[in-house]
Amino acid sequence: MNIDDIVEWAESPAGFYVRDRETRGGRKVPGPILLAEHQRRILRHVFTKDGDGRFPYDVVVYSCPKKSGKTAIAAMVVLWYAGTQEPPNEIYIVANDFDQASKRGYKAVRWAIDHNPGLSHTARVSDEKATLSNGTD
Repeated sequence: MNIDDIVEWAESPAGFYVRDRETRGGRKVPGPILLAEHQRRILRHVFTKDGDGRFPYDVVVYSCPKKSGKTAIAAMVVLWYAGTQEPPNEIYIVANDFDQASKRGYKAVRWAIDHNPGLSHTARVSDEKATLSNGTD
C-alpha cells in the first residue's frame, strides 16, 4: 500500500473506517471507506505532492450538499495527514461552532480510531484529543 496516495490508504484495511460499510450480504458493518469516483479524483488532485514535495494548494475548500459525507471526508483527511505526513504534527478540527467541531468532526475521527484495528491499540484517545503513536495530536 502506498501511504502517500490518500485514496489507496483510505480504502485499505489500515485506512479510514466508517460505521456503515455494506458487505456483499447486505449487512452494514464497520470497515474501510469506499469513495465515489469523483471523491477519488478530487482527493488525489489535492493531496498529491509535486516534484518539490509540496501539495498544490495551501487552502482547500471542500463543498457538497447536506448528508453527502463531508464530515467523514474531513475526518479521513485528518487521520491520513496525522499518520503519514512528517510527524509529529498538531491538527485542529474547526467548524462554525464548538458543537459542530467536537460532536461531529472529532467524534468521526475518534470513532474511526476506535474501530480501526491498526490504530485502536496505538493511539491514545480522550474526549477532546487523540494522540497517534507517531506523536501527532
